[in-house]
Formats: sequence, C-alpha cells, structure tokens
Amino acid sequence: MKKLVKAILLIILFVAFISTIGIASQLIYVPWLSEQVDNGLSMYPWLLSFFEFTIMFIGVVLFILLLATLAISTQRKHLIVKNSTGQIDVPKKTLEKLVEDAYSPVVSTDKTKTRVKIKGQDKVAVSVLMDVRNKERYESMRLDIQHRIEQALKGAIESVPVDVNVRLRERDLNETSAVGKKARVI
Repeated sequence: MKKLVKAILLIILFVAFISTIGIASQLIYVPWLSEQVDNGLSMYPWLLSFFEFTIMFIGVVLFILLLATLAISTQRKHLIVKNSTGQIDVPKKTLEKLVEDAYSPVVSTDKTKTRVKIKGQDKVAVSVLMDVRNKERYESMRLDIQHRIEQALKGAIESVPVDVNVRLRERDLNETSAVGKKARVI
C-alpha cells in the first residue's frame, strides 16, 4: 500500500513538474522547449487546459499545506483536557508554571532547566535537568521532585497521562552549565 501511494505521489509530482516547465516556457523564451510546447499546444489544444489544471492543483496543495502548518503550530501550545462538562484548553505556560511551583520548595527554579512538551492532544511530558556535585547524594531529592510534579499535574489535569523525567547531571563548580552562563551546581 505504501509503495502504491508513493508511486501515485511520484507521478503527480512528475506531471506537476512537466506542467510547470511547460507554462514557464510560454512566459520565458527557451529556444528548444518553447518551440516544442508551441507545437504541442497547436496540435493538442487540451494541453493548455491540462497545464492550467496542474498549476491550480499545485496552488491548492500548497495552500492546504500552509493551513496545516499554521494549525499544527498552534495545537502544541495548548493542552485540551476533556471532562464530563466539556473541554478545557490549558496553555503551555500554565503547565510550566505549575511544574515550577511544584518543585520550588525543594530546589530553586533558577538551578534547574525545565521543559514541558505537549504530545498530541492528550499527553504531557515533563523533563527537569539539575546540575549536582554528586548524583548518589541527591537521588532522594530527584525522587521527591518527580513525585511532587506528578502529584501537582494529576491534581490539575487528572484525565491526562503525564510522563515526568527528572535527571541529575554531575558537574564541577567551574564547569559551564546548560542551565545558565555560570554553573549553578547544587
């Protein structure tokens, strides 16, 4: 089935390319090509309408791709939570603030790097990165932060699955960090 779809798309692209070249050769004089297209148009009058249809088809496909691109970029900035009374749109900034408020009693938010991703319309993935001197020493803090984030998100959006990943990265005091310009090591 995939091969058939690829073959059809390839044929459509080939015909669109040939039609575009045919129309362009009428606008800009190309010695051999323009003469061949003129001869073809005089022998086959339907060829001009075929070229026009192909150009219109390309325009429609490009317009649909533009609309799809614009629609997809706005979808990921909101989480849609469906409940018994309807649906609620939760902005990504609200989720980020909720996550940071959840773990701020344990560690300062400027010592971490937080990333919230909305996957599709019904899943949230949270990633928190902390620079520490010793991973083993801060393992209990990592688990506490992960538990706090999970509880905060389940309390706010209980019907949406949440994937929380808190990572510890060992750093020295004088190494640069991904969190800021200077290392902020706990």
